[in-house]
Formats: sequence, structure tokens, C-alpha cells
Amino acid sequence: GAIDSFRRATARDRTEKRYTLALARAQALKQDYDAAQAELLALREAAPEDPDINLQLARLAAERQDVTGSLRFYRSAVYALWPTEQADARRRVRFELIRFLLAHEQTNRAQSELLALAADLPDEVALHLEVGRLFAAAADNAHALDEYQRALVLAPDNRDALAGAGQAAFHVGNYPLARTYLQQAQAAS
Repeated sequence: GAIDSFRRATARDRTEKRYTLALARAQALKQDYDAAQAELLALREAAPEDPDINLQLARLAAERQDVTGSLRFYRSAVYALWPTEQADARRRVRFELIRFLLAHEQTNRAQSELLALAADLPDEVALHLEVGRLFAAAADNAHALDEYQRALVLAPDNRDALAGAGQAAFHVGNYPLARTYLQQAQAAS
């Protein structure tokens, strides 16, 4: 029923992107991936730089286990021209891309995206912790340690940041620093 309603809405107003995006999402939920992709690609022809369209295409390609296609559309979404007030939305898309890359064992690409993300990160403890975890998951413990230490500058007694910094320091071979952080994490419990 939803698909028919969205088709009618799309037929009435072809210029309204929301209707076509909703139709494609409904088709994807029904696992009619070809129809969803056709709708999105037709929409993308008119606006190839649109981050919403590219993000939906990336998610659709991911559903189909198309790593190459998904990566292409995720990158198009991340590097599109976003309004300044949507910096958080763009950051969330980059996080989604990084998780996708890690899930598909694309560690080097994930590290590159993480470096770009870390360079433009606001001073928020939760964000530094998440980026630290992702760097650790990408086997880049030196950068993970940097992110945990940035979190500690903002929140010196944060148990998660102390524990993460301790583990990252251990993995880079800085055992005295690891011991210090891990002892502080234990004391913060």
C-alpha cells in the first residue's frame, strides 16, 4: 500500500525529491532492489551531488553486498556540498562509511576516512571516544591513543577514555603510559 501511495505522489509531483526517496525506501524494504535503484538513479541524474540521494544509493548497494558501488555512493555523499548547518549529518554519514569499510575489511580505506574525520572533529568527548574506538578497530592504535588523549583533555576522569588510552598505549608498546592510564581507569570505577 505504501509503495502505491508513494508512486501516486511521485507521479503528481516529480520535482518533490522526498516522495521518490520514500518510494525507493519502501521498495528496498520490500526487497525490490532493482526498482529502488532505478528510482534513485533517475533522481540522481537531475542532482548527482545530492547527499541524500547518494546516501540512499550507498545503503541500497550495501544491502546488495555491492562493496564497490556502496563505497562510490558513500564517498559521493560525504564529499558533496553540504550546508554549513548540516556538519553533524555529514559527520554521521562519514561514521557510517567508516563502519561499512571496517565491516568489509577495508582497513586502509577506513583509516584514511578516520584521519579526515579526526581532522574536523569538534571538541566533544563522545566523538573523540568513538573515533578512538574506530581507530583501534582499524588497528591504528597510535591515532586511537591521540583521540583518547584528546577526550581526556576535555574530561580528565572519563573512565572510557582512560581505559581506551591504556589499551592503545599498550598496543603501541608504551607500557609505562599504559599502566598509568589503566590504573587511573580502575581508580575512576
